[in-house]
Amino acid sequence: MTDFSIHSGKGHIEEAEEAVEEGLERISDVLPKEDELDIDIGWTSQDFVVDEMGGTTGKAINSGWIEIKFNSGCEDWRKNLISTTVHEYVHSWFYEKDDGRSKLMWKYVLEEALTQHFSKKLVPEAEHVKQTKFGRDDIAEHWSQIREEEIDRTDPKFYKPLFINRGDSQYPNWLGYSLSYLIGQKLMEEYEPEEFPELGKDEVINAGDELFT
Repeated sequence: MTDFSIHSGKGHIEEAEEAVEEGLERISDVLPKEDELDIDIGWTSQDFVVDEMGGTTGKAINSGWIEIKFNSGCEDWRKNLISTTVHEYVHSWFYEKDDGRSKLMWKYVLEEALTQHFSKKLVPEAEHVKQTKFGRDDIAEHWSQIREEEIDRTDPKFYKPLFINRGDSQYPNWLGYSLSYLIGQKLMEEYEPEEFPELGKDEVINAGDELFT
């Protein structure tokens, strides 16, 4: 028989629920949604999440459904869970406002610009490795290639090559998050966050050219 172990996180599920509620309280007044939101919370033992993501991960399935996972064995997991909640909420907000163009990579950059902005701004006590790991000079080394990318996220071969790299990739892991955060800060000099779903590749490229060339 195959050896196995089961981890439910039962002892910390109430604390996790409180952390998620706190994240929702911080972001929902700042960026209100129209759609009702369902959030599923579960445990994860994935090495990548534990070692690289501070013990929390999430995914906004659509404008009304978010899945969040945590591992309470990680230091500061509760702070990171609040941040993850804000991050995924902003994705769900973007899906609600977007017209479907989020399938394009450059629209995804705009999504991540907002998620990184609000999670860092509203949860300053959490780790923010993805936003801060790479500076302008680091990104500039790759910008000439990145700016020419035409990637459709519906392509089955596409797995966020700029963002989460779990295998061989031409880009360092987390590069896209730092890039998106900096581009978002640049765009906010001219646009309000509520305007981001209407922006497109030209705005992203222009901001990136100013930052990285």
